[in-house]
Formats: sequence, structure tokens, C-alpha cells
Amino acid sequence: MLSQQTVGDLLAALGARTPAPASGSAVALTAALAAALAELAARYAGDDGAAARAQALVRRLVEGGVRVLLPPADAADLKDIFLRMTKGELM
Repeated sequence: MLSQQTVGDLLAALGARTPAPASGSAVALTAALAAALAELAARYAGDDGAAARAQALVRRLVEGGVRVLLPPADAADLKDIFLRMTKGELM
């Protein structure tokens, strides 16, 4: 689980020649960082609802990993899923 690793340990594990963690963990972490920044922006904008949705997305990504975002067929699908999640449609 992402929340139980240090950044250094996760980076070392991603770079190791092992089957896991792999790209899914990197994608989940990247998406969680983006959602945390969206939460920050929402808080500065005074939009508590958007901040709460972004915070929930961060939690789901950290706990569930990339499975939260699957099954996208391609990058366009992933973008659509992320946009729908930030609007609260998939939560």
C-alpha cells in the first residue's frame, strides 16, 4: 500500500527488477499528488465541496492504488475518468 512506504523506498522498489510495484503504483501516486494539488486549489478558492471530493480521491488512490482508475482503454479514457471523479460523479 502506498501510504505505508517512504518515498525513497517506493522509488527504489519501482526501479528494481521485480514485477511489483510497477507502473500502476507510479500512476496511482501521480494521480494522488494531482488530486492533492486540486484540493489545495479548491481550498484557496473557498470551494469546500471540491476540496472534500479531491481529498476523498486522494484517500481512494492511496488506499486502492491504480485500481481506482481502471479500466481505462487509453489515455483519453483515463482523462475522462479523472475529470468525472473530480466532479464527484464516480464517488
